[in-house]
Amino acid sequence: MSTVGSLLKADAVDQQLLVAASGIAVRPASAAPEALSQDETSISPAGRLRSATQAVRDEVDSLAQAQVWQAQRVVSSAPQQVQASGSGAGVGSREVKVQALASAQVTSTPAFSSLSTVVGIGTLSIEMGKWSSSSSTFATNPNWPKASVSLGDRDNTLERVRDRINAAGVGVVAAVVSDATGSRLVLSAASTGADNGFRIQADPADVGAPAAAGNALAQFGFDPASVAGAGQGMQLVQAAQDAQLTLDGRALSSASNVVDDAESGLRLNLQATTPSAVRLDVQADDELIQRRLQALAAGSQDLMSQARQPDRPDDPGTRQARQAANEALDTLRSSLNGPDAATWQDLGLSWDEQAGVRQQAVSWTDERRQQAQAMFAALQQRWPDATAEAPALPPTPHARPDATPDAPPAATAVTAEATSTSPAVVQRNRQRLQEQYDAAPGDLARQDLAVS
Repeated sequence: MSTVGSLLKADAVDQQLLVAASGIAVRPASAAPEALSQDETSISPAGRLRSATQAVRDEVDSLAQAQVWQAQRVVSSAPQQVQASGSGAGVGSREVKVQALASAQVTSTPAFSSLSTVVGIGTLSIEMGKWSSSSSTFATNPNWPKASVSLGDRDNTLERVRDRINAAGVGVVAAVVSDATGSRLVLSAASTGADNGFRIQADPADVGAPAAAGNALAQFGFDPASVAGAGQGMQLVQAAQDAQLTLDGRALSSASNVVDDAESGLRLNLQATTPSAVRLDVQADDELIQRRLQALAAGSQDLMSQARQPDRPDDPGTRQARQAANEALDTLRSSLNGPDAATWQDLGLSWDEQAGVRQQAVSWTDERRQQAQAMFAALQQRWPDATAEAPALPPTPHARPDATPDAPPAATAVTAEATSTSPAVVQRNRQRLQEQYDAAPGDLARQDLAVS
């Protein structure tokens, strides 16, 4: 450990240079050597006050929105088969039957003996579209242009073919699956639905390529309308199809198993086919209202606790933050204790001078929900403005009386060089520090200041 002489006349030495040269932060002489906790160093009392004030403001803003009071939840009699959520759906019961789930097309090659087996060179042409029910005709999807995947001498293994197809980004995902019988290339459409099927045509290279290579490449083709013979081309593992269901007797079809039905206002998440009708009960989401009101009560209690903490002289923003917190608490107090106190109490809300907002469960009717939203919208309009300028920093105690704003004291100037950690700059800072030390006027009392 080295030491640097400290001065009684601090204005004779550039303190910023001291920090940069020594590599340590300035710490008050009374500060304890023990490290402060993360909470103490990361969030000041003023910061905690501002955070607590904003949290209460956020809850008031949330409760002023119609979405909270109009929110719905849907209870399914068989959530393992059908789940649902509602937005603007009429309260009541619905019945849904699922005849088929949406699925993505999946195909697989025959098994290859090993991953290093040469699988052919040439070109694979991939098209997205819709197969007929008998797989005898294919209608190309105009939104997916035909893509060609070229396979050269370095692309003739299963893993390389997989990588080349995935890199093409044509709506088909390739994977290599290995088991006791060998390794296969499995292709899956990236999306479910009948319109997202695919066709693959294999075109073996005919320049310098042996016939065996061309025959091997044919195993990656999938075109039932043109490829004949058992064992030629990929085999269909799963056909592309739409979900088929009925909702209150209306027949619906969807390319996805997440079905948005505008007529009912329901979003259905289909999990499985249903042997019988599944009942969906649409209800007002009173649990959401309860959680939001509880959050407001808890936030007001935390804010009140923070506002009662004493000021800290080392945190100049505490007083201003406390003023904003008290204004927010006064707004809540005057609202819940004011002329509309009976209305607030009918909504289960009251004011406690020791604990802030008190909340009790009530039975929510449509009339109460509408009234509550109107009350919180009015409270939101009364809320004090949270924007305020940060407090100005106190002037430096070492500034000379004759100093002007255009010419700040040299001891308080901060430059990029003074804060640099470059070895050359640090050495130069140490030299300048020594020069200032030697040139300082008066009798200097020296103490040892540890520099790590």
